[in-house]
Amino acid sequence: MLTAPVDRKVPIIATLWATYGPYHVARVKAIEEAFGGQVIPISHCEYDPTYPFFKEHLAGQIVLTKGSISEVRFLKAVWTSWRTLTAINPDLILAAGYERPETLGAVMAAKLRRIPIVLMMDNQATDSRRQWAKEWTKARYLRWFDGLAYAGPRNGEYLRKLGIPNQFECDGYDCVDNDRIANKVAQLKQSSSSKHARPYLLCIARMIPKKNIARLLQAYAHFRAGARDLESAWDLVLVGDGPEAAALKSLASSLGLESNVHFAGAEFDFDRIVHWYTFAQGLILASHESEQWGLVVNEALATGLPVLVSRQCGCSSSLVDDYVNGRLFDGHSVEQISEAIDWLHQQSGQRTQMSQRSMEIARRFSPQALARKILTLYQQTRARGGSAPE
Repeated sequence: MLTAPVDRKVPIIATLWATYGPYHVARVKAIEEAFGGQVIPISHCEYDPTYPFFKEHLAGQIVLTKGSISEVRFLKAVWTSWRTLTAINPDLILAAGYERPETLGAVMAAKLRRIPIVLMMDNQATDSRRQWAKEWTKARYLRWFDGLAYAGPRNGEYLRKLGIPNQFECDGYDCVDNDRIANKVAQLKQSSSSKHARPYLLCIARMIPKKNIARLLQAYAHFRAGARDLESAWDLVLVGDGPEAAALKSLASSLGLESNVHFAGAEFDFDRIVHWYTFAQGLILASHESEQWGLVVNEALATGLPVLVSRQCGCSSSLVDDYVNGRLFDGHSVEQISEAIDWLHQQSGQRTQMSQRSMEIARRFSPQALARKILTLYQQTRARGGSAPE
């Protein structure tokens, strides 16, 4: 099962994610540096069609199920995860997705071998309908983890509602490769020009209901209708694709926005995505439900962009300093979305200050900061004597 030699002279950390993308690679490197150890990356499957841009394959990566995530079978995945981690016998297990069979297998291995296990999560109370029986079971299951690494305050609040004590946990889990993004931005500004002829507001999102793009289009139409100078009004660039794409294009046409709303299609290449950020005036994420975090906001901050974010997004309370590096709004309100766009459009003289504040916030949510916090969790677990349920 092992595909790379294990160096027993240094701490061994096993990480479990469904698949690995640039975010995960950055976290793995930061964890290795913080621990002075070796990470054994384990993936649930070879690829996940929902996240085609998560296609990295690290040295020594172990794949538990060949093929797509749809081919995962619960009992087999539990067994394979348990057997793999028992064979590796790492010093620490980091697992994402409490509902995943691979995580259950990891918990079983952790208890058998007395290995500390930390759950990585970004769930919040409002991201889906909650059922009493499931919540009761979840509350007891989560106590089997030695530590919890979550995204931000809303995740901590959810844990308190579940009755999980406020100990052996940290925030900052949802982070991106800030350094790689910043380096690419610097290169692009020196050697490239914008793909788009006019200044534009950027939205990067899959075209699915929870991203709320229909309401964004209506709000953008309101913004243009109220603009004092239409020539100076920004265009709107939508990067992404999905089942709502045709309906959204039809809506843009019915609103008379054909010349000002640009559907750029899906984009999976890291450099081309950073290009869109680099020359944008700002990013907007208008999701109105089930948005556990919103990593595109992290990416935008790393490029120094101001951001417009709905309060329904999990990241809103952590990444947006309202009226300083952007605006918060109710994702259900066309009027508030439109007002946020108009406010940002009027802040041309504040671009430098807004950019500085965005990058300050981005630095607090970095893979390096997360790795240091996980190291502290590991040390706390070791100090209290191993892995055991509360």
